[in-house]
Amino acid sequence: MKAFIAENIKGRRYAELAKLMSARFGITFTAGQMHAYAQNHSLSNEMPTGPIAGERPLLFPEPILTFIRENAKGKTNAELWKLVNATFGTDYTEKQVKQVKQRNHISSGLDGRFKPGTTPPNKGKKGYCAPGCEKSWFQKGHEPNNHLPVGSEVMRTDGYLQVKIAEPNIWKLKHILVWEKANGPVPKGSVVLFLDGNHENTSLENLMLITRAELARLNQRNLIRDDADLTKSGVLVARLISEIG
Repeated sequence: MKAFIAENIKGRRYAELAKLMSARFGITFTAGQMHAYAQNHSLSNEMPTGPIAGERPLLFPEPILTFIRENAKGKTNAELWKLVNATFGTDYTEKQVKQVKQRNHISSGLDGRFKPGTTPPNKGKKGYCAPGCEKSWFQKGHEPNNHLPVGSEVMRTDGYLQVKIAEPNIWKLKHILVWEKANGPVPKGSVVLFLDGNHENTSLENLMLITRAELARLNQRNLIRDDADLTKSGVLVARLISEIG
C-alpha cells in the first residue's frame, strides 16, 4: 500500500487517490486519510491548492472573508453574522461566522468587559422571574427534607465530628465544644489535640490544649501516636525542643 501511494500520489487529488486505493485494495479510504498519510510521510501530490471545477466551493469565498476581516473590529459575532448575511444575501449561521474568525485568527478586539461609564442592563433590578414561577417557590417557614435540628452530629469529610449549635446552619467541631465546656474558650494561637489520634474519641480525657508551635514540632518529629501516654510524652519533648531553641 505504501509503495502504491508513493507511485500514484503525484498529479492526483487526495479524493482521487482515495478512490484509486479503494478500488485497488478493496478497502474504503477517504481523502482525509490520504492527506494525513502524505503529511506524515512528507509526500506531496504537487497539485495546486484551492477548489477546482466540479468540486464543492469554499464555504467563505475570498471576497466574503475579506469583508469579515475588514468589519470584525468592534462587532460581536451576532452583529457581524447579521451584517454578512445582509450584505451578501447569504444564510450563514452565527456559529459558522464565529468558526471562520477563529480559523483565520480574526479578532473583534472586544474582551467582554463593561467600559467605564457603561450602565449594566440589570442596574436597579433585583433579578427577573418569569410570570407564574412564584408558584414553585418555597413558602416562608418551609423546612427542607434534609433539615437537621440543633444538637445533630455530622462527620465531616476530613474525619472530624461537628455539632449543630444554632439555626439556620451554625455548626462547631465537637471536640472544641467538649474542651470549651470544661475550660472556657480556646486561646488564640492554640489548638485542641486528640491524644490517641482518633478524631471520633471526643472525651475530655482524650483532649489536650497545645500551641500551634508545639503542634508543628509534633508533626515534624512524628510524635503524635495512637497511644495517649506516648503522645503526652511527645508533647513534653516538643516543649523541651522549643525551650532549647
